[in-house]
Amino acid sequence: MLKMTGRYTMNGCRRQCRGGIGRLLRAGAIAAVMVLVPVLTTVALPALAADTADVPVSVVDGVSPALPLEDDQHNPAVIALADKDLWLVVWEDWRDWGTTGVDIYGRFIDANGAYCGAEFAVCAQPGNQTVPALAYRPTGTVLAVWQDTRGSAEDGGYVYYRAVDVSLLSPAAPGAYVFGAEAKMGFSAIGGDRLVSRRLPGVDYDATRGQFWVAWVESRNAIQRIAEKPFGVSPGYTNWQIGDADYIGFGVVDGAVPAANYADIVRNSSTSTPRLISRAVGAEEDILVFEYFTNINNVVVACDQFAAETLIVWEGVRGRATMTCTFEEHEVDFIVDVDAEGNETVETRPQVEGPSSDDTFFTELELDTWEEDDEDPGHHLYCLFDKHIFQGSVHAQRIDASAGAAHYPAAGFEPVHRKFLVAWETQEENGFSKIYGQLLFSGGGPYGPNRLLSFQDRDYDGVQDPSVAASNQTRPHVAPDVTDQLFFVTWQDGRNTQMTQENVDIYGQFVDCEGSLWGTNYPVSIAPGNQYDPVTAYNYGPHRFFTVWKDARNRYETNSDVYGRAFDMADIQAFDFGRAATLIVIDDVGANTGITPVTVDFPTVTAGTGSLRGVMIRNLSRFDLTVADVAVVGGVFSFTGLAAGDRITSGDNRSFSVGYVPDHGGRFDGALTIRFTGIPTGTGDTGTATDTGTGEETDSGGDAGTTGGDTGTVTEEPVEIVCTLYLSGGADGAYIYHEEDSFTAEGTYALKINSISDTPGRLYVLMMHDPFSAGNVFAVLPDGTIVPFPHESASDWQARFYSTGVPRAREVVLDAVDFRQLGCFTCQGPTLVDPYQLGDIPVQPPIAAAATNAGDFKYLAGDLYVATYVADGTAGVPFDFNRGLVELLKLKIHSLAGTWQVTSTYYGEERVHADLLRVEESHGAVTARWGSYRPAIGYGTGEGYQLEFTLSGYRYVYGIDHLTADRFSGYYRCYYNGTPVDEGLVSGVRVQ
Repeated sequence: MLKMTGRYTMNGCRRQCRGGIGRLLRAGAIAAVMVLVPVLTTVALPALAADTADVPVSVVDGVSPALPLEDDQHNPAVIALADKDLWLVVWEDWRDWGTTGVDIYGRFIDANGAYCGAEFAVCAQPGNQTVPALAYRPTGTVLAVWQDTRGSAEDGGYVYYRAVDVSLLSPAAPGAYVFGAEAKMGFSAIGGDRLVSRRLPGVDYDATRGQFWVAWVESRNAIQRIAEKPFGVSPGYTNWQIGDADYIGFGVVDGAVPAANYADIVRNSSTSTPRLISRAVGAEEDILVFEYFTNINNVVVACDQFAAETLIVWEGVRGRATMTCTFEEHEVDFIVDVDAEGNETVETRPQVEGPSSDDTFFTELELDTWEEDDEDPGHHLYCLFDKHIFQGSVHAQRIDASAGAAHYPAAGFEPVHRKFLVAWETQEENGFSKIYGQLLFSGGGPYGPNRLLSFQDRDYDGVQDPSVAASNQTRPHVAPDVTDQLFFVTWQDGRNTQMTQENVDIYGQFVDCEGSLWGTNYPVSIAPGNQYDPVTAYNYGPHRFFTVWKDARNRYETNSDVYGRAFDMADIQAFDFGRAATLIVIDDVGANTGITPVTVDFPTVTAGTGSLRGVMIRNLSRFDLTVADVAVVGGVFSFTGLAAGDRITSGDNRSFSVGYVPDHGGRFDGALTIRFTGIPTGTGDTGTATDTGTGEETDSGGDAGTTGGDTGTVTEEPVEIVCTLYLSGGADGAYIYHEEDSFTAEGTYALKINSISDTPGRLYVLMMHDPFSAGNVFAVLPDGTIVPFPHESASDWQARFYSTGVPRAREVVLDAVDFRQLGCFTCQGPTLVDPYQLGDIPVQPPIAAAATNAGDFKYLAGDLYVATYVADGTAGVPFDFNRGLVELLKLKIHSLAGTWQVTSTYYGEERVHADLLRVEESHGAVTARWGSYRPAIGYGTGEGYQLEFTLSGYRYVYGIDHLTADRFSGYYRCYYNGTPVDEGLVSGVRVQ
């Protein structure tokens, strides 16, 4: 077969790169893998959004600018109140160390990372309160625990707790919280021992059992001891002392009425402090095997939120104590015979055969290690689920497999895959500590091996970056991301020793539930000075993280402070401090170019500030590439570090960066197109390929033949590769933004839109599904008519021109909007029953006979935006929605359709109705079924829904004038022969 001369232009790549993300994915051109890479060049921009994200949490009230407190603030803790879009941060505070000692202070943080109310004292009692920890019961209770110098050797203390009722708390009511009384954890003595101290408490909420688990390191005045009865019949106990005087302490606090139910140490015997693992009682020996720990530290606790499984993790040195018990029979003389002369025959025999209480007992104790610890019997991590604490055959699971010591465990639970992740630091052979992790099945054993979590490979050579390998990564913390089923692990990091004034920063890394690293290390904070002790909480309400830490940037003015940062997935993927989030791979597989991801989503920033994203080009093809041209579309986007003429040889990488600086609020889209020319590597562009027919091929510059006996000439000409990277970003501008939960929130449907603007032009009121999407946009006329936009009107308020001289109190008020206009009248379909789609909002018009109500919102569900927009009045200025936006109102509309559990005040008594209310909506017909009743249901503008039925002369009316996604409220009235006889409130909670 004769080989034909071929021209490899890689046109497939040109089509794929220019065809958009949909065609790219269908073509199979992109591997869905995100890799973050370094960028060596930067672009001059205004202050990056990431640079200004650190905020001081421990401040004097909420003043602006924030003023860090004097003296030290240490050991912060944070918890997400996801159902309230808030975080709570607490810390140990030294401001009054000369009077009350060290105290615990706290404050709430809103979804944007801003202060929500002033700070407050959690505990300011005499003595020192330190090392706080937090847990949250979603029904409205926060439990704060801390280490305390107050305590008693006989009845406990040293770990205190306090509940905070936050059931009424919200961003709009930041002071609506109530503190409960302080309480101390109790104490259970063993053999008369006494409590010495408790330290480093941790806490988590067990939603399945409705209780808080608290764990700590406990010290007593007695060394660990083994006190058991040999063979179970000994009149006394053995008394062996082993190990040291530290124990794994834990307790349970009731969630509904916070009170300590009990406190104890991890043990399964009432007399011995180590856990008894096995016992073998034979005829001559009683062998007991115990598991004990020394050098216990850093006990942590984490709960499965959907099953009764609580994990306790600690660090220490494990030992095995084997006690062997034997006995010596207590023998007595027995008369066995008497002869005729009366002489007695006496034999000495045991009084009772086998071990008995009158025998003499002996014990020997042998101390050694367990098999899994034989090779490295040092300091490691171990764990137990609470169900195993009291079992006599389950010993603690060793978590780390490292030869070096493991320290500072942290744990978190991911509820979808039902796995725990335990992270820790361990020192490697080069003397530097690294962060490792291990996944555990809930209630079970390990999933996969230990993983190196602090791995960073920015040059893709498969080796840890030198700056990371030759530095310490320590003190991890685990925050589950329940939205994306990931864990975000943060730690202290010393890789930037030469970049900051000192050498410890905060980094983080995503880990998925299979143990793989997702993305790259994220620099949470690399501010000057040391950043220590990071802790993070994920808030699934705003889908954001908040990390807090101890910070030394102000050490010469205010000593150490507590700082924090709120960020989301877009921030993590954004370029910051030399990392990139986009990889372009050019290879020879099917003339393919892969871009991961194909769209660069910049984080939303404030207009006038900027953000950077990095891009790496990785040339895996056989071509030496030359950049023929690079261009960007979109005035707010730029690039640097790449120019025409730049050469990327085969096997080489090239990094550059893309900048984003929006000049006004809104949504921006653009594209970056790179055109390459490629010259094939080798001895020449043209060569002769010969196939001898024996399977051996020769190649002198061209491609070898593939069919025996054929000889041909292969010529490779320069190729052209064109790739397009799509750009997108948002910006917060000067327009006013607010939202309401539903149209029924205020019981009225008058839409009041502020028309204040400094920009002259023509005013419009617009309705749309998403103001920054490509969806349909409609203009609302003064009579309530809705028409497609752009729309020109020469009359009424739309013809007014606004300037700086317009009174700033002016408003546009729409008394009624006829949403039927979004149906068949002007948009789609020949009859009134045809549905219509407004963006992502399904609109179901009423049937013809019912189409009489203007302002009837009940046929909508979803998010609807209403905006005032001022079109540019300057001649020749193109339409730009972003520039003209004055005010944006987001209306979160909800439907009553579904199943509800109803509660009403009935003759002065609140009752929960046993029957569920079921509401259905179809083609404008709304029907209700409430047990055996079929109430009539109606809807009025400004009144909401009304359900009505008559029974034995009584007429019952239930009005619903406030409706959200999961609940409603309103009124109840009862009439007899038209006379009111009872009234009250009604509320409902959505069941389905």
